[in-house]
Amino acid sequence: MQLSISGHHLTVTEPLRDYVTEKLQKLERHYDHITNTHVVLSVEKLQHRAEATIHISGAELFAESDCDDLYAAIDKSSSTRKSWWTDTTNAPAERSAASAQQWISAPS
Repeated sequence: MQLSISGHHLTVTEPLRDYVTEKLQKLERHYDHITNTHVVLSVEKLQHRAEATIHISGAELFAESDCDDLYAAIDKSSSTRKSWWTDTTNAPAERSAASAQQWISAPS
């Protein structure tokens, strides 16, 4: 899995990079269909945001969350991705990527 982590209005430190990597490795252990992941961490005034776009075969997952703490935003975004994975991987095989996208495009 290719992983890119970038920051908007903040510098991505090694502890932040390690924390995001740890969270994504938990997903990768359970779902080996992940090809590419892009994470954007941002700060605007007092609001911290974590956004993740995960590319899998046939679909693209997007999760975002806002919190007062950046680590909490990462956790919240991670739990959203886990629930989406459960929904999409337990779906019948005949579902198309479009219907899977409909399941996962709801805002967090």
